[in-house]
Amino acid sequence: GRRQTRAEGKSMSAREQGSRVRRHLAELAVIILGVLLALTADSLWERRQERTTELQYLYDLEEELQVADSVLTFVINHDSTRAGRSWQERGVGMSFEESPFSIATTSSLLQTGDIKLIRARRLRVQVAELQAVITTHAPRLVRLEERLLQNWFDQQHEVRLMEEEGAADLATRRANIEYGSLIFAVAVSLDLRNQLHREILDRVVTFRASVSEVLAESAGESR
Repeated sequence: GRRQTRAEGKSMSAREQGSRVRRHLAELAVIILGVLLALTADSLWERRQERTTELQYLYDLEEELQVADSVLTFVINHDSTRAGRSWQERGVGMSFEESPFSIATTSSLLQTGDIKLIRARRLRVQVAELQAVITTHAPRLVRLEERLLQNWFDQQHEVRLMEEEGAADLATRRANIEYGSLIFAVAVSLDLRNQLHREILDRVVTFRASVSEVLAESAGESR
């Protein structure tokens, strides 16, 4: 009888131990499942936030590229009109527009490292290419604009001198070599600036089309 009692006690103890182990395993499984669910939720939230940030960058790019397209086109037409006039006319009331060679979003993407948020590889490449062209051309454009401004002041000085001298035929006096050389310098500067602006504009137009295409695809995916 004692042996049977001890055997039954051992059997109950083993069952209780097995039950505790299963209970602990179940509790551990619940904890692991909770951690996995939390990590999955965090990952999904992070991806959603990254997606929202990416779309905001794309919308900003689209807006800035549209402005750059319009302004560059205006400046190119302005310079082309000026450069296309006769050299006598170029000096009359000469003016010029400031170069719009800064696009904030491309700089921000590259400086912050958020370029990695842009999933489309072609857009990442175009961001780097456009920023490289802007960085290369910006100092040259600044120098050209400084030269244009100086030429404009020099022209105004020449005109005042000729007017003070009481020239009988101002149009004829404007054909002198010194004044003509200033007009030629303006034409050369305008032509060079036009060329640089056209190179930037080509990149802007291509990039803008790519951004619009990606946004259209994103809109289709969200439906």
